[in-house]
Amino acid sequence: MDLILITTAVITVIGIIVGAGLVFMGKKFYVEVDAREAAVREVLPGNNCGACGYAGCDAMAAAIAKGEAPVNGCPVGGSPVAQKIGSIMGTEAGDVARKIAFVKCKGSCEFTSNQGNYVGIADCASAVRAGLALTDCDYGCVGLGSCIKVCPENAITVRDGVAVVNRSRCVGCGLCAKACPKGLIELVPESKQVAVQCSNRDKGPQVKKVCSAGCIGCSLCVRQCEHDAISVQTNLAHVNYENCVQCGKCAEKCPAKVITTAATLPTGRTASGQKGDKMDKKTIIWKVVCALLIIAAAVLLLSGVLNGNTMYHLGNRGELGPLTRSDIQYVTLDAPVASSKDGTVNAADWESVFPYIAKSMKANADNAEVADYLEQDPYLVNVYEGYGFARDYGSARGHAFCLTDVGKTERPHPMANCLTCKTPNFAKLVNDNGVEVYKWDFEEVMGKMEESVSCYTCHGNDAGNKGQITITHSYVNKALGANAERIAPSTLSCGQCHIEYYFTVADAETMMPYDSVEAMTPEAILAYYDSIENKDGEQGFYDWIQPSTGAHMLKAQHPETETYLSGKHAAMGMSCADCHMAIVQEEDGTIYHSHYIDSPLNDKTLLSTCVQCHGDTDMVEMVHKLQERITAREAEVGNKLSAFKDALADAVKAAEEGAPGAKTEDELNAIRKLYREAQWFFDFDYVENSEGAHNSELATRCLDTAESKITEGMDLLGIEN
Repeated sequence: MDLILITTAVITVIGIIVGAGLVFMGKKFYVEVDAREAAVREVLPGNNCGACGYAGCDAMAAAIAKGEAPVNGCPVGGSPVAQKIGSIMGTEAGDVARKIAFVKCKGSCEFTSNQGNYVGIADCASAVRAGLALTDCDYGCVGLGSCIKVCPENAITVRDGVAVVNRSRCVGCGLCAKACPKGLIELVPESKQVAVQCSNRDKGPQVKKVCSAGCIGCSLCVRQCEHDAISVQTNLAHVNYENCVQCGKCAEKCPAKVITTAATLPTGRTASGQKGDKMDKKTIIWKVVCALLIIAAAVLLLSGVLNGNTMYHLGNRGELGPLTRSDIQYVTLDAPVASSKDGTVNAADWESVFPYIAKSMKANADNAEVADYLEQDPYLVNVYEGYGFARDYGSARGHAFCLTDVGKTERPHPMANCLTCKTPNFAKLVNDNGVEVYKWDFEEVMGKMEESVSCYTCHGNDAGNKGQITITHSYVNKALGANAERIAPSTLSCGQCHIEYYFTVADAETMMPYDSVEAMTPEAILAYYDSIENKDGEQGFYDWIQPSTGAHMLKAQHPETETYLSGKHAAMGMSCADCHMAIVQEEDGTIYHSHYIDSPLNDKTLLSTCVQCHGDTDMVEMVHKLQERITAREAEVGNKLSAFKDALADAVKAAEEGAPGAKTEDELNAIRKLYREAQWFFDFDYVENSEGAHNSELATRCLDTAESKITEGMDLLGIEN
């Protein structure tokens, strides 16, 4: 209570002194201004967007008062503002049609597919300059948000890969149109509703190949229009707004539904435009300075700098509103004494220091649901024939159960390397004793393990001092080397386990099949496996030889990290923690990263981060629809893969029996190769746990590639697919 009273008194005194000083200074150095300039500034909207060509509304008002700028030069205010300024200046303003930004692209994730994986600056202009396209359509929206960065009204979001303008917020400044490297944004009259949502100038058949929502230049809209208001130029429809009467007949006739009439401006805007702050400079300055001084004093007092106290743990920060990582006050402290036999400081040891984090970690044990994938998708039993996953394959229950579940699985595990990602004690054992640990007996090592995935896994024995993350699995740094620094620690910590990996032939060591983000694609990983030696000393690594087909098969693990890093969210600089570890505030003000790992679809705090780009899109519905599409496609391709496997097995059997017309061994090997590749691409998608949510473009590409391999193999077998 004493601290609160002292803080209040000091802040009040500082505010009075600074306020009085600023009032005195304001009167002392007051400068007379043209009365007309002040009157014009009063009328201007106050957006300070710069679309008029001046630095802001103050500069514009000064220029108009001096006769250096036209009275109708404000594109935001339109005719109402121009008329008022004209009256002040004694000049006719003329008519000014207000305009609104419109994005001439409808090619969202629903209508077009990803062309390549962009890892770089989240900026459209940078991607275009590099000659990269994120979708199949060369004319489409890049979706990295260059327009968002320049919009002074926060009127633009990127939804499903395409920029979308909130017409109720747009002031028609045109800065977004200037920033778009592809010229997709056009200013259209606010009063008009008809617009063409496409910029593709290719011929119709080519357009349909890359986007199902593109203009095909069919001219049906032209023939429908009775006012000569629409034409097709270079295979693309264009609206002549001077002739357009907004009848909407062109939109009704458009087979691609690329002409929209749903562009009416919502109510709520005043006749003079959206009003801004009309305070004079002195008032703005002294209020800003006072606010900054008050905030600074409060921060110093509450943090203990002025009263001699020290901030401990994460700190009581009070009501802060939206929380980000910057709100968390990390501390440096000595680790508790380790109670584990191997010297790892476990979660129980840290609980007294980080009680809220420990509590959130324990919540992971509430997830006991397991989906039996072999029962859900019976074709897997056939595809995985001869491998442990044909006997037991269920969904993971989460970090709290990793150690328990690996001990109960019916899949064989003769060596200790099966414990790699299940417990921090195994990582510590490898770090202390070297790679020979991977070959030790599973049961012997299992008996020494003490806890499932825990604090040491991601933080070592520092447990997050200053927010530090420690990569404790040696194979990660061994594989990536200096390239590990290119991956956000809050993603790479998850990427220690949520990855594709294999066991080396020489040491049975867990290893990653790449050395950089660029080499994390399924194509590059397959090429790597094809290039290294297998246990027979021959080229072409394999996990098992399938009995019925004789194919050298690969089993993908769980490539969440590889999938995510090649997607749009990673390109925007987001990490695993942003979507799966909510930043929460307790009643006592403590702010921390929750260590309850959850889907953002189940957590309102996590889901709220999507609004920044997806706006008012129903994210739960959108993602579920995407996942339903991917899982349906998985079932379709998976059953085809199973049929391919059966056909190959029959061909192998026929060759073994010497049946007439049987395939030669060389012919069978060519088909086996296609089967191995088809299964690899299918598996890379299927075992990735987001069901397409992390990167739907990659999921689709994997399934399409698998299907293509299947078709090619069935053709070689002489079977119509």
